[in-house]
Amino acid sequence: MAGGSALGTLAIAPITDAEQVPQINVSPRSPVTAEDIPVKKFSFQTVHEQAVDAEKIGDYVKSLGVRKAAILHDANQYGTSGALFTYDYFKKIGIDVVLREKYQKGDRDLTPILQEGRQKGAEALIVYGTLPTPATIAKNLRTMGWNIPMVGPVGMGSPRMMKLAGEAANGVVFTSALSLKNPSPTEKHLYDLFKKKYGEEKRPNYFTALGYDAGALFIQALKMTNGSHDPLKIRDALENIKGFDGTIGVYNMSPADHTGLSKDSLHLFKIVEGKWTQLD
Repeated sequence: MAGGSALGTLAIAPITDAEQVPQINVSPRSPVTAEDIPVKKFSFQTVHEQAVDAEKIGDYVKSLGVRKAAILHDANQYGTSGALFTYDYFKKIGIDVVLREKYQKGDRDLTPILQEGRQKGAEALIVYGTLPTPATIAKNLRTMGWNIPMVGPVGMGSPRMMKLAGEAANGVVFTSALSLKNPSPTEKHLYDLFKKKYGEEKRPNYFTALGYDAGALFIQALKMTNGSHDPLKIRDALENIKGFDGTIGVYNMSPADHTGLSKDSLHLFKIVEGKWTQLD
């Protein structure tokens, strides 16, 4: 199993492929688009492809009746590729992206860019990045008095959002691979393990769930091969896993899809009065 950044995953993949050793990683594989990097034969992952996250965001924004949107994204790999997927999907579903701009992590004031988005008639703001900058953007919106939906990906769903943005975090929507309202049996099992070890208030985070599923998929592959130590048989078993209920979602692997997760396994959360409220 491999963790770390997407760049690390991409760097390891040619090595594991050459050595014919299956790897199950917990970071997205695509730096720009999925089409740019074909599925590696021995590489699998438990994290949703960013294209799937973009679809979940797009469907929600479309349901609000939004016709024009602005996209702000972190200049790093995660933000850049996520913004591109989001832009492509918005175009597909008929939402006009009137502004797409990058920012640097740690930027303290995005007001000038936001003003441009408002002038161009954006009705929703998509922020593709991880904290702390999305919290800054939420505060900028509040200061400007620009009351439009702010929506982000899984990477934006952190309790730190409320700590950093304060009241400005209220109304922010983000996707999540974990469900608080209706956890799957496997997800509930992980929650119960955490409660037993860390106490009632402690909940497993996204990265814990990703690692848990990586281990669970490996065990499932071993079961399918009757405990074989043959890397080729384990690889083939991983690629043929169907309907496997993990904490992140239901995995349906195939030769063309080594993630096996659909947008149906993602959930939507909204921050309401300083608390996460699940919308679906």
